[in-house]
Amino acid sequence: MPAWKDFLGEGKVHLLAAYVWSLSNNPKAQQ
Repeated sequence: MPAWKDFLGEGKVHLLAAYVWSLSNNPKAQQ
């Protein structure tokens, strides 16, 4: 994942990961 870290910056990587995680783990988001 270092390529993503260099491209987005560590903060944005965490935001992106949290966003993807919320989509895949939140049933309400899938409706």
